[in-house]
Amino acid sequence: MALNNAKKLENHARLLVKCPDKPGIVSVLSTFLYKHNANIIESSQYSSDPENGTFFIRIEYHCENLQ
Repeated sequence: MALNNAKKLENHARLLVKCPDKPGIVSVLSTFLYKHNANIIESSQYSSDPENGTFFIRIEYHCENLQ
């Protein structure tokens, strides 16, 4: 069973970003992943304050031949 779980995690990764909040962050990140043939599996994001706050995002994705 452990080998089966390891196979499921193959080519999976997590991207964590913390930056000043501004429009377009999600678009830039998702476009970057798309251009590298990655498939977003899960995404969660929030801002500490929409005006001058800090933006946090966690994206889990799958990408063939990930190294």
